Amino acid sequence: MKDKHDIKWGRTRRRQFSFLWLTNEGLSLAAAGMVGMLMFLTFADVIGRYVFNRPIFGAYELIEVLMGLLIFAGLPLVSRSRAHITVDFISYRLPATLAMIQKLIVNLLCGATAGIMAWRIWVYGSRLSRFNETTLELGISRGLIAKAMAVMLAFTSLVFLLNTWDSLTGKKSAKQKE
Repeated sequence: MKDKHDIKWGRTRRRQFSFLWLTNEGLSLAAAGMVGMLMFLTFADVIGRYVFNRPIFGAYELIEVLMGLLIFAGLPLVSRSRAHITVDFISYRLPATLAMIQKLIVNLLCGATAGIMAWRIWVYGSRLSRFNETTLELGISRGLIAKAMAVMLAFTSLVFLLNTWDSLTGKKSAKQKE
């Protein structure tokens, strides 16, 4: 006979192999790796610059690229956990039905906005790739950077649609369960 712990564990194991779980874990690891690289690169560049009078070539450019990618990799994670900054001076006073309608409208608008932004950034990235635009010092493809940002925005759009579905079905995020 299985106890409650085994049943809970079994559900957790099955959920681990879902696409959403894998995407969440992949984005979390990528963001953590970028933060680690940013910290190491900044530390090494400061030491090189002020102790040895030899800064790391292209450090400023690489930090700039990593910061942009980090922000866009974090968007789907923050949006899914609903941990973004909110101003709710009106929503907490609404009746439950109107609050649900408000959540639906906000999630749909945010999903549409993220989707349109993903499309436009992808188009811009294609144009940058077509003209072979690269960063000045390291020669990193600007089109590839823009397309990576567009993919993260597309994930964010899907996350908002998933949040809309969760609002319809009454599923609460981890933050709402607290």
